[in-house]
Amino acid sequence: MIDLALVAIAIPMVLVWELNAAIVAGVMIAIIVLAHLVFNQRVCLDCGAQWRPR
Repeated sequence: MIDLALVAIAIPMVLVWELNAAIVAGVMIAIIVLAHLVFNQRVCLDCGAQWRPR
């Protein structure tokens, strides 16, 4: 859900306000990584299963 919201925010930032797309993408990726770490939504890259906190 966070990923979709950030994409929806990023599109107007690039198209309407004409911000640099590379900088916007870098900031969005950093926010996504932090959100996944904070909310424990890490996913295994091999099998796709979510990691459960112990």
